[in-house]
Amino acid sequence: MPKISKLVFLIISELVFLFFLLIILPSIFIKERPGVQQTSYKETLSLDTKNSFRQEFISDRDNLQSISVFLKNPALVNKSQVKIELQDQNQNTIRSLDTSGLSINDPDWIKFKFPYINSKKGDKFFIKISTDNQKTDNLFIYGDHKNKSINFKTTYTFSSIQESFKENINQQIKNFDYRNIFYSVIFLLLLLLINIFILI
Repeated sequence: MPKISKLVFLIISELVFLFFLLIILPSIFIKERPGVQQTSYKETLSLDTKNSFRQEFISDRDNLQSISVFLKNPALVNKSQVKIELQDQNQNTIRSLDTSGLSINDPDWIKFKFPYINSKKGDKFFIKISTDNQKTDNLFIYGDHKNKSINFKTTYTFSSIQESFKENINQQIKNFDYRNIFYSVIFLLLLLLINIFILI
């Protein structure tokens, strides 16, 4: 009977530790989370004065914090100015970043991070990319020639620990649903066997 009590205590302790490791710590220290993104396009589109790009997206979380676009500066020779704008649903600019070819690698994700916007899930935004580059085919953005869609990423932040805590719990539940039930059962059995072995 004492061994059974110790076994139960060990299992509960390990579950508490896992909860602390997977839920509590990330809720405190991880504030920025990935959001909606489009990263499937492999084509390079010329970015110049005749070719600017505007990409629409619908926010999938609250509190938008950054946008990133995938650019290419072959041999790192282009020094033109590049402007990244975040626009609202009416295409009014609410955040903008001016950078240059000197900060663009071959290729490179250019991340534009800003104090988070008090946005809501479902809000519509636009990303506009423009440049003063007058030459064609020496500065590029990755996207799709047919509809001029571009690759982009977004991140979001949490305004409170409670919100982060709730998100972590939901994410762990989703992760559990995605896992193969067979592997989950094997993991739990191994955990039980290890604890039994410790007590022997």
